[in-house]
Amino acid sequence: LPKGWRDEATAYSLAYSPDGRALASGGNDGAIRFWDVQGRQTSVIQVPGALVSAMDYASDGQSLLTLAGGFARIWSVRDGKLLAKLKVGGGNFPAPAVRFVLGAGPLVVTRPTDHSRFVVHNVESGKRLFASPAHEKGPADLSFSPNGRFVASIEFGSRTLHIWDSLTGARVSTCP
Repeated sequence: LPKGWRDEATAYSLAYSPDGRALASGGNDGAIRFWDVQGRQTSVIQVPGALVSAMDYASDGQSLLTLAGGFARIWSVRDGKLLAKLKVGGGNFPAPAVRFVLGAGPLVVTRPTDHSRFVVHNVESGKRLFASPAHEKGPADLSFSPNGRFVASIEFGSRTLHIWDSLTGARVSTCP
């Protein structure tokens, strides 16, 4: 991150714009900062009282999906306007994940307060797409595939990796 970042907040999330010319960062001060690749801050969006724990750009670079304070939000990159907001519950930690999925809209993965499973939501429609079955020890980390069609989860303290269809919730595979 650019040098000035350390003077302002601690970063918890990053996303490159699809064209690679800009970077967005989210911090513990509730700010979404936009940077050019030379390290100059170009704009800021303030999220009220929330640590910004995950983010992803839309493929056209015009909007940014964020997860902060139990809400998924879609922002206009051009003017910072809030375009959509969905209460998704759960906390920021651990293992939030967000992804714009072509043809499926912006998806967000959260963990309910019981921490044994995760839930996939579509932010634009407000629909909960699926909740995973309980993981014995809870998911330690989650990640979307590059095209967003799959979400992978790994359990705390184990070597078990699950791959799920992000739209239907069907378990695609388990390793080992």
